[in-house]
Amino acid sequence: MGPGQSTDDSQGRDLALQYNEEYFNTHCSRGKAPPYRKGEPHWEQFFSGVADHIVRSLGPATAFDAGCAIGFMVEALWDRGVETHGRDISSFAIGEVRPDVRPYCSVGSVTEPIDGTYDLVLCIEVLEHVSEDDGIAAIKHLTSASDQILFSSTPSDFEEPTHVNVRPPIYWIRHFAAQGFAPALAYDATYLCPHALLFRKSSEPVGEELLNAAAELVRLRTSLSDQTQRASELNIAMAEALRIGHELNDLQVAVESERSELATELRSVQRELADERRRSDALEVDLRSVRAHHQRDLHDALLRDARLQSIESNAFWRATSPARKVADLMPSPVRRSLKGMLTSAKAGTRPTLDVAGVIDVPAAAIMPTPVAPDPGQTVADHKFPQLQPLRVFRTPDAHPTVNVVTDSISAGSLFGGVATALILAAQVAVRIDGNLRIVTRTTPGDPGVAARLLRDAGVDLPTDVEVVYAGPGSAAAVPMGDQDIFIPTSWWTAVPTLTAVGHSRVVYLLQEDERMFYPMGDESLRCAELLEDPRLHTVINTDMLFRHFTEGPSPLPELAGRSVVFEPAFPSGLFHEDAARPVAGSKRTFLFYARPNNVRNLYWRGLEAIERSILAGTLTTDEWRFVFVGKDIGKVVLPGSPEVEIAENLSLEEYAGFIRSADLGLSLIYSPHPSYPPLDLAASGATVVTNSFGTTKVDLAGYSPNIICTEPTVDALVDGIARAVTAVSEPHRASGDGPLLARSWTETLRPVVDQILAWRAGAS
Repeated sequence: MGPGQSTDDSQGRDLALQYNEEYFNTHCSRGKAPPYRKGEPHWEQFFSGVADHIVRSLGPATAFDAGCAIGFMVEALWDRGVETHGRDISSFAIGEVRPDVRPYCSVGSVTEPIDGTYDLVLCIEVLEHVSEDDGIAAIKHLTSASDQILFSSTPSDFEEPTHVNVRPPIYWIRHFAAQGFAPALAYDATYLCPHALLFRKSSEPVGEELLNAAAELVRLRTSLSDQTQRASELNIAMAEALRIGHELNDLQVAVESERSELATELRSVQRELADERRRSDALEVDLRSVRAHHQRDLHDALLRDARLQSIESNAFWRATSPARKVADLMPSPVRRSLKGMLTSAKAGTRPTLDVAGVIDVPAAAIMPTPVAPDPGQTVADHKFPQLQPLRVFRTPDAHPTVNVVTDSISAGSLFGGVATALILAAQVAVRIDGNLRIVTRTTPGDPGVAARLLRDAGVDLPTDVEVVYAGPGSAAAVPMGDQDIFIPTSWWTAVPTLTAVGHSRVVYLLQEDERMFYPMGDESLRCAELLEDPRLHTVINTDMLFRHFTEGPSPLPELAGRSVVFEPAFPSGLFHEDAARPVAGSKRTFLFYARPNNVRNLYWRGLEAIERSILAGTLTTDEWRFVFVGKDIGKVVLPGSPEVEIAENLSLEEYAGFIRSADLGLSLIYSPHPSYPPLDLAASGATVVTNSFGTTKVDLAGYSPNIICTEPTVDALVDGIARAVTAVSEPHRASGDGPLLARSWTETLRPVVDQILAWRAGAS
């Protein structure tokens, strides 16, 4: 991403001064990305990813970066063992190159010859900065220094003042062809940018048809990138709109609740005022009666003799003294009541709200307007949009690709099923020397997350890893070559995949009995119909799940003839006994795998067992540290109020770290699959309590002697926890490994990959 270059000395000096610190901080991003300078994680991560792709797909031993700018690419390739040289017109830029690499970079123009030859020459976003003549001269020097050139030059950015030579892709393709270099159409350089191309020296003349095909390929890639970016922006906007809609709904509920409370409070105040008014009226009547009686008595007393007057007057005054005081001092009851209410409101003793000021928000202003049905779609399409066919387009000569079709992919979702699907797909891709593509149906994903998972799992990376978002209603389409394989991870991703590409290309990865996800109805019926399809090939995760499908309460015995079974692996690099576990005398760790919003995880039954174990003294709060690992856990209060550590939304590395720290684990799931957390814990040396399910999961000792499997009753689980506490206290704990506990994904999946390739060969 170097600046413009020139062969003229005076002009070159001017350019060197022009491409200074201010240029790199402002012109290279122009608000679309962070400033182009050292220390910015965005650029370091970008060039690290590009370097990974270059090393993996091209494998150069030496390279030359023409227009190397401040050296991001040179440094990234050196860090990966590639001897890389660079040149840039800007002395400021060369001065910013990392000190250990700076001797290999020089100040100079791309119009000057390149000394020596290299396995790869890079020229990234450079030639649009130079004149037309200088650009042609630069291509001659680039092609003289290597047999392959990784090249890009923007076809559309005319806004940058230094872009004096912006050309369409066909322009550059023709000039490289004039030097005997042909575009490598099978090489996907979009990891650099949508318009990037790899040129290789050709022993034969480059035909016009190939040049036009390369230009069309760049146009399609650029269009696809623009559409993907737009789709991502629309998804973000849609998510924000949904969030606002939820907030508005919550606001409506809060307003309605407040209105109801205020109406109730108003009625109560009105009743109190009415009662007060009745009491006031009665008191006024009594006061008038007392005054009249007093006046009559006074008149009679004046007519009597002095002694009787004296006696009666003294007694009367004593008897009526309280009434007179009341009559003299009592204010209007209504005014007093109102004054008391106003005083209370002003003092802030009770929140008040003017009922007349409450805004009545109609429901139509909050709820989204229903979208009119598309006349080309069926009723089922509107009820089950996730089942709409996957959009694909044919690319017959494309490199073989294994496609995982799943809901989403992110750092927090790479557990259990999704991770297993990626590992299986990567194994198949490596075997056929193909690429790995992850097709997401719910949200866009990050290919870097998948690559990190595969490395952590000890699995070889395929040639290329990419992520494509192709959700229901999305305009994005998935490329499909003649040798492609599709691996959906659920029935709701299998149906749209089968509809789009046919049964011969699809292998359905079964990791649960998904019929159990629903009450008896449309969803469970559609899932069952898919499983009963005799054309469907399946890969089943664990022999326990396979036996459930073929021998369980709703058996599918013919599934055995079109399935292959495997046991999951638990690599020792992630799951092993942690030497840093507490020693005798300090607290041990009790880990509960907790997901309250996943009903199959029996979260509340687990809490019952933990509470009972604490009350029984089995788990004492001064001996045990309580850790809850999972999602959406919220606040937890246990008997004796011990501190409960909550660990949510973890990456795979973070999750494995908590697993290795556990001495005793509790992980429950109401499913015929054993689930991964109990096996993760056992593989890491912890004793773990889990539950049986029907006739399956009764004995998990084949995986590990550290697993205690009980009935899912509270009494049985409490007993299991007591046995586990005893086992943890033994001086010599059992090894976590059993005959079914695999440690290598490559070994455990080899028969599965063999069978998938056999199915593929049979289909072809």
